[in-house]
Amino acid sequence: MAAEDTGDYQKVKEAIFSKYDINEEVYQQRFRDPDIRPGESPKEFYNRLKDLYGKWIQPEKKTKEQVGDAIILEQFYRSLTPELQVWMKERGPKSAQEAAQLVETFQAARRGARSFRFGASAKSFTSHGKSSGVGGGPKELEPLKSEDGFVKTKLTTKPAL
Repeated sequence: MAAEDTGDYQKVKEAIFSKYDINEEVYQQRFRDPDIRPGESPKEFYNRLKDLYGKWIQPEKKTKEQVGDAIILEQFYRSLTPELQVWMKERGPKSAQEAAQLVETFQAARRGARSFRFGASAKSFTSHGKSSGVGGGPKELEPLKSEDGFVKTKLTTKPAL
């Protein structure tokens, strides 16, 4: 930083944030994974979360649609495989729609056979309930991968033991 800039608060602040890599993503991570500090009251915790939200989303600078898109984009990232998360962050999409188009490009370049969702192909859910009298027993949702790469589920009856 130039010596003549040290008297300008905004320039000093920007230099510190740049030096320590403090940006919207850091605030987003702190907002999503907060720690409750020793002796912190619920009101203090709430105020800190509100501050982190403001620094992450910056609602005073964005429209309602832009705020919603930022939240959707974050959730979209969280649903991707780790490989795709890295690939996407390297490209830095500015909107959730752009992110979806990038994932489709990624899949097309790799013949689209793999799922883009983290853990989607490994998930299976079992419902243990009373027998309905028709094909009773526990039901299981089996993951099925369609030709378009999306994971769908099929409800099947598990054999009685």
